[in-house]
Amino acid sequence: MAKTDIEIIYHLRDGRREPLGTGTIDETGHIDITSPREGQENYVKKQMDELNGRDYVVLKLPPSPGGSSRGVTKQKVYRTNPNFLPALKDYGRRVFSMEFIFHDFILAPHLAIPDEETSVPDRTGQRPPIGDS
Repeated sequence: MAKTDIEIIYHLRDGRREPLGTGTIDETGHIDITSPREGQENYVKKQMDELNGRDYVVLKLPPSPGGSSRGVTKQKVYRTNPNFLPALKDYGRRVFSMEFIFHDFILAPHLAIPDEETSVPDRTGQRPPIGDS
């Protein structure tokens, strides 16, 4: 199974960013922290165990233009979905306040060239280039 390095950065409410640890992530999105930040070992392990135990993450997307829905659309993205790794980055930031920095195109070569089929819209509805960290 393919793996690549991952760095986890915690985003504090005051705008500061604190490194939480480094490790590896595999093509299914399972994260193994090999070097947690000193003093944060239990916290990081607990958060990664919770995240790794999930079969899917939930994206929150704005309503489609011209659609009848006024609220946010929720979409489950399962680990088997080709869009899971980009969705994991969004979910980590939104739910855990953690930025996951890794090269998803190493794990999923189909993400090397972003297009409408493989990119996941961000919360503004825009499709960011996949592979950028």
